[in-house]
Amino acid sequence: MNKSIKTISTIMGILLVHFGLFGFLFVQSMTESGPPKLFDDQKPLYDIMGIFVDSAGNLYYGNGEYDSIQVYNNEGTFLYRFSFPTGGRGYYVFYIDEYDIVHVETARTEKVFSFKDGELVGERRSGEPGIINDFENRQKEEFLDNDENKYVISGGSVKMYDCNGTFIRTIKPNTPLWPFSTFIYWSFGALGGVMIYIPNRKFFKGVSELFKNDRNRMK
Repeated sequence: MNKSIKTISTIMGILLVHFGLFGFLFVQSMTESGPPKLFDDQKPLYDIMGIFVDSAGNLYYGNGEYDSIQVYNNEGTFLYRFSFPTGGRGYYVFYIDEYDIVHVETARTEKVFSFKDGELVGERRSGEPGIINDFENRQKEEFLDNDENKYVISGGSVKMYDCNGTFIRTIKPNTPLWPFSTFIYWSFGALGGVMIYIPNRKFFKGVSELFKNDRNRMK
Protein backbone atom coordinates (compact mmCIF):
# COMPACT_ATOMS: atom_id res chain seq x y z
CA MET A 1 0.00 0.00 0.00
CA ASN A 2 1.24 3.49 -0.81
CA LYS A 3 2.97 4.91 2.26
CA SER A 4 1.10 8.23 2.21
CA ILE A 5 -2.28 6.47 1.92
CA LYS A 6 -1.28 4.18 4.78
CA THR A 7 -0.35 7.17 6.95
CA ILE A 8 -3.54 9.10 6.14
CA SER A 9 -5.72 6.03 6.81
CA THR A 10 -3.99 5.39 10.14
CA ILE A 11 -4.31 9.01 11.30
CA MET A 12 -7.98 9.19 10.29
CA GLY A 13 -8.59 5.86 12.02
CA ILE A 14 -7.04 7.11 15.26
CA LEU A 15 -9.17 10.27 15.10
CA LEU A 16 -12.35 8.26 14.50
CA VAL A 17 -11.59 5.90 17.38
CA HIS A 18 -11.08 8.86 19.71
CA PHE A 19 -14.22 10.59 18.38
CA GLY A 20 -16.28 7.44 18.97
CA LEU A 21 -14.87 6.93 22.47
CA PHE A 22 -15.30 10.51 23.65
CA GLY A 23 -18.73 10.72 22.00
CA PHE A 24 -19.84 7.58 23.84
CA LEU A 25 -18.58 8.96 27.16
CA PHE A 26 -20.29 12.29 26.39
CA VAL A 27 -23.69 10.62 25.86
CA GLN A 28 -23.22 8.55 29.02
CA SER A 29 -22.47 11.69 31.02
CA MET A 30 -25.72 13.30 29.81
CA THR A 31 -27.93 10.46 31.01
CA GLU A 32 -30.30 11.68 33.74
CA SER A 33 -29.95 8.77 36.16
CA GLY A 34 -30.58 10.78 39.34
CA PRO A 35 -33.85 11.61 41.13
CA PRO A 36 -36.98 12.32 39.03
CA LYS A 37 -36.72 15.72 37.38
CA LEU A 38 -38.66 17.91 34.94
CA PHE A 39 -36.87 19.48 31.93
CA ASP A 40 -37.81 22.03 29.28
CA ASP A 41 -35.35 20.79 26.64
CA GLN A 42 -35.78 17.89 24.26
CA LYS A 43 -33.19 15.30 23.30
CA PRO A 44 -32.72 13.20 20.14
CA LEU A 45 -35.04 10.19 19.93
CA TYR A 46 -32.65 7.47 18.77
CA ASP A 47 -33.91 4.80 21.17
CA ILE A 48 -37.71 4.97 21.47
CA MET A 49 -38.99 2.82 24.34
CA GLY A 50 -42.70 2.98 23.72
CA ILE A 51 -45.25 5.63 22.66
CA PHE A 52 -48.48 6.45 24.51
CA VAL A 53 -51.23 9.04 23.97
CA ASP A 54 -53.24 10.61 26.81
CA SER A 55 -56.87 11.77 26.82
CA ALA A 56 -55.88 15.26 25.61
CA GLY A 57 -54.05 13.84 22.59
CA ASN A 58 -50.57 14.50 23.95
CA LEU A 59 -47.87 12.06 22.82
CA TYR A 60 -45.43 10.45 25.28
CA TYR A 61 -42.20 9.09 23.82
CA GLY A 62 -39.95 6.92 25.98
CA ASN A 63 -36.34 8.01 25.39
CA GLY A 64 -34.00 5.11 26.20
CA GLU A 65 -30.82 7.12 25.59
CA TYR A 66 -31.64 9.65 28.32
CA ASP A 67 -33.75 7.71 30.84
CA SER A 68 -36.68 10.02 30.28
CA ILE A 69 -40.06 10.52 28.61
CA GLN A 70 -40.63 13.39 26.14
CA VAL A 71 -44.09 14.88 25.73
CA TYR A 72 -45.54 16.54 22.59
CA ASN A 73 -48.97 17.89 21.69
CA ASN A 74 -50.94 16.43 18.78
CA GLU A 75 -49.27 18.79 16.34
CA GLY A 76 -45.81 17.52 17.27
CA THR A 77 -44.78 20.55 19.36
CA PHE A 78 -42.47 19.70 22.26
CA LEU A 79 -43.96 20.40 25.70
CA TYR A 80 -41.61 19.00 28.35
CA ARG A 81 -39.47 16.04 29.34
CA PHE A 82 -39.16 14.23 32.65
CA SER A 83 -36.56 11.74 33.86
CA PHE A 84 -36.38 8.99 36.46
CA PRO A 85 -33.65 6.70 37.85
CA THR A 86 -33.19 3.46 35.91
CA GLY A 87 -29.97 2.21 37.44
CA GLY A 88 -27.87 3.64 34.60
CA ARG A 89 -29.39 3.22 31.13
CA GLY A 90 -31.48 0.33 32.43
CA TYR A 91 -34.54 -1.08 30.70
CA TYR A 92 -37.90 0.45 31.57
CA VAL A 93 -41.54 0.27 30.44
CA PHE A 94 -44.42 2.67 31.02
CA TYR A 95 -48.12 3.20 30.41
CA ILE A 96 -50.76 5.91 30.99
CA ASP A 97 -53.84 5.13 33.04
CA GLU A 98 -57.38 6.53 32.72
CA TYR A 99 -56.43 9.50 34.90
CA ASP A 100 -53.53 10.46 32.61
CA ILE A 101 -51.01 9.39 35.23
CA VAL A 102 -47.82 7.95 33.75
CA HIS A 103 -46.52 4.84 35.50
CA VAL A 104 -42.90 3.82 34.86
CA GLU A 105 -41.41 0.49 35.90
CA THR A 106 -37.60 0.23 35.87
CA ALA A 107 -35.97 -3.18 35.72
CA ARG A 108 -32.77 -2.45 37.63
CA THR A 109 -34.26 -0.39 40.45
CA GLU A 110 -37.37 -2.59 40.73
CA LYS A 111 -39.45 0.50 41.39
CA VAL A 112 -42.59 2.04 39.92
CA PHE A 113 -42.61 5.84 39.52
CA SER A 114 -45.88 7.69 38.86
CA PHE A 115 -46.04 11.12 37.19
CA LYS A 116 -48.74 13.68 36.51
CA ASP A 117 -47.86 16.45 34.05
CA GLY A 118 -44.21 15.51 34.45
CA GLU A 119 -44.21 15.83 38.24
CA LEU A 120 -43.59 12.84 40.50
CA VAL A 121 -46.78 11.94 42.39
CA GLY A 122 -45.92 8.47 43.64
CA GLU A 123 -43.12 5.94 44.09
CA ARG A 124 -43.22 2.35 45.29
CA ARG A 125 -41.34 -0.90 45.15
CA SER A 126 -42.65 -3.10 42.40
CA GLY A 127 -42.67 -6.11 44.73
CA GLU A 128 -43.86 -8.32 41.89
CA PRO A 129 -41.34 -10.07 39.59
CA GLY A 130 -43.84 -10.17 36.71
CA ILE A 131 -44.82 -6.51 36.73
CA ILE A 132 -42.52 -5.72 33.78
CA ASN A 133 -44.48 -8.19 31.67
CA ASP A 134 -47.74 -6.64 32.89
CA PHE A 135 -46.55 -3.20 31.79
CA GLU A 136 -45.40 -4.55 28.43
CA ASN A 137 -48.83 -6.10 27.85
CA ARG A 138 -50.39 -2.65 28.20
CA GLN A 139 -48.58 -1.45 25.06
CA LYS A 140 -51.11 -0.47 22.37
CA GLU A 141 -51.07 0.64 18.75
CA GLU A 142 -54.29 2.71 18.85
CA PHE A 143 -55.53 5.40 21.26
CA LEU A 144 -58.59 7.67 21.52
CA ASP A 145 -58.65 11.18 23.01
CA ASN A 146 -61.60 12.97 24.63
CA ASP A 147 -62.82 14.17 21.22
CA GLU A 148 -62.84 10.59 19.87
CA ASN A 149 -59.88 11.32 17.61
CA LYS A 150 -57.91 8.15 16.94
CA TYR A 151 -54.11 7.91 17.08
CA VAL A 152 -52.37 5.01 15.38
CA ILE A 153 -48.73 4.23 16.20
CA SER A 154 -46.66 3.76 13.05
CA GLY A 155 -42.98 3.24 13.82
CA GLY A 156 -41.66 6.43 15.39
CA SER A 157 -44.58 8.53 14.12
CA VAL A 158 -48.30 8.68 14.95
CA LYS A 159 -51.17 8.97 12.46
CA MET A 160 -54.16 11.00 13.65
CA TYR A 161 -57.76 10.45 12.45
CA ASP A 162 -60.99 12.24 13.40
CA CYS A 163 -64.03 10.51 14.90
CA ASN A 164 -65.29 9.67 11.38
CA GLY A 165 -62.07 7.94 10.44
CA THR A 166 -60.84 10.76 8.20
CA PHE A 167 -57.07 11.14 8.19
CA ILE A 168 -55.94 14.45 9.75
CA ARG A 169 -52.15 14.36 9.85
CA THR A 170 -49.05 12.38 10.67
CA ILE A 171 -47.41 13.50 13.89
CA LYS A 172 -43.63 13.11 13.89
CA PRO A 173 -41.76 15.24 16.43
CA ASN A 174 -39.00 17.38 14.96
CA THR A 175 -36.29 16.31 17.36
CA PRO A 176 -32.63 17.39 17.26
CA LEU A 177 -30.03 15.09 15.70
CA TRP A 178 -27.19 16.06 18.03
CA PRO A 179 -25.67 14.51 20.00
CA PHE A 180 -25.45 11.28 18.03
CA SER A 181 -26.63 8.04 19.56
CA THR A 182 -24.40 5.57 21.37
CA PHE A 183 -24.67 3.21 18.37
CA ILE A 184 -23.45 5.88 15.94
CA TYR A 185 -20.48 6.71 18.15
CA TRP A 186 -19.62 3.01 18.41
CA SER A 187 -19.86 2.78 14.60
CA PHE A 188 -17.39 5.65 14.20
CA GLY A 189 -15.02 3.89 16.59
CA ALA A 190 -15.36 0.56 14.77
CA LEU A 191 -14.73 2.21 11.39
CA GLY A 192 -11.64 3.86 12.85
CA GLY A 193 -10.39 0.50 14.09
CA VAL A 194 -10.77 -0.98 10.60
CA MET A 195 -8.93 1.99 9.04
CA ILE A 196 -6.05 1.43 11.48
CA TYR A 197 -5.90 -2.35 11.09
CA ILE A 198 -6.06 -2.80 7.31
CA PRO A 199 -2.97 -0.76 6.35
CA ASN A 200 -1.07 -2.02 9.43
CA ARG A 201 -2.17 -5.66 9.44
CA LYS A 202 1.41 -6.94 8.97
CA PHE A 203 2.42 -5.06 12.12
CA PHE A 204 -0.50 -6.45 14.14
CA LYS A 205 0.18 -9.97 12.87
CA GLY A 206 3.82 -9.59 13.91
CA VAL A 207 2.79 -8.45 17.40
CA SER A 208 0.37 -11.37 17.64
CA GLU A 209 3.11 -13.83 16.68
CA LEU A 210 5.46 -12.25 19.22
CA PHE A 211 2.97 -12.76 22.06
CA LYS A 212 2.26 -16.29 20.86
CA ASN A 213 5.95 -17.17 20.94
CA ASP A 214 6.29 -15.66 24.43
CA ARG A 215 3.42 -17.79 25.69
CA ASN A 216 4.97 -20.91 24.15
CA ARG A 217 8.31 -20.23 25.84
CA MET A 218 6.60 -19.80 29.21
CA LYS A 219 4.94 -23.21 29.01
